[in-house]
Amino acid sequence: MINLNVSFKEIEKKPWQDEIPTDEDSYVMRTAYSLHDKRIINFDAEETRFALNQGLHPEFVVWHSLNLLEDNILVETDFYEGSLLITTLRLSHKFWNNNYDAKVRLISILEKNISQLEDDDLLLSVKKDILSAYDDFLNK
Repeated sequence: MINLNVSFKEIEKKPWQDEIPTDEDSYVMRTAYSLHDKRIINFDAEETRFALNQGLHPEFVVWHSLNLLEDNILVETDFYEGSLLITTLRLSHKFWNNNYDAKVRLISILEKNISQLEDDDLLLSVKKDILSAYDDFLNK
């Protein structure tokens, strides 16, 4: 298993390279900066979704995402219930081909929870997005 008790700073072996963002900078810059020194194991669901969407060391972050999804397949982020699952499922074909162990674990999590995905009181559009992303993922 991958060590999640590391920060991006430790993975990259260098401090933050850009100027320190201010309140006037974008959400992306401010959030990337706030995560740079934070240990991945301490990311909340929204920070995990953000890091995966931004391609910030997904080979590490995906393992934390899997831990969160195993605890609650529909864990909620700042967007909506199930958004971390959708983000994780939508990682690229290349990523999943290069991270087979993570793919196997996600399949296992999905198989254990598929009835919850089908039966839960999710918005219909979210349910459709999850099932579509799941279908695409299985065909990767």
